[in-house]
Amino acid sequence: MTEDTQSPELIPAEEPQPAPEPSTKVVAEPAKAELPASEEGPAPEPSVALSPEPADVPAPESEIKPVRRPSRIAWWPFITYSVLWVGLIVFTGYLLARGPQAALPSVSQDLYPSLLLAALVMTLLGPLLAMFMWFIAWLSAEKHARGGLFTISFVRASILTFVGVVLWYGVLVAVDAVRLGLITLPAGLS
Repeated sequence: MTEDTQSPELIPAEEPQPAPEPSTKVVAEPAKAELPASEEGPAPEPSVALSPEPADVPAPESEIKPVRRPSRIAWWPFITYSVLWVGLIVFTGYLLARGPQAALPSVSQDLYPSLLLAALVMTLLGPLLAMFMWFIAWLSAEKHARGGLFTISFVRASILTFVGVVLWYGVLVAVDAVRLGLITLPAGLS
């Protein structure tokens, strides 16, 4: 056997051909003899030129799969957590500024240890909330959609915890600044 008969050579078409029908994928063209006419050999075999599939042919309905939404972590627990922080901040400011010992510094008042404990509990609640929400979302998510849930959950909780702690501490400083006269409130608020 000669080399020509073992592996057929692909020859591109010389003239532009009309687009084939979607069911036609292979077009056979006769091969041009490359051997000189004086050499005798087996008759050349037709080569096969592959035509590209049209891109605008829709897939059959049996192959179309529904697109699933990625898993998400619910926002409502984080919103509830931020509302609890706001409640603690307002409660702290009100009790320390209007309480029976308002003339004393915030850290010297009898309510301060209880408010500090509440702030510590809220601070620890942030990572616990993140872990709980991640676990719930991880259980309900499909295997391919579990990536990133841990990060999303902990970023949300850490941002809310950080903002809550900073605002709570800011209220302590503001209450003492008002008591010392560094900040003056309008007549209706004092």
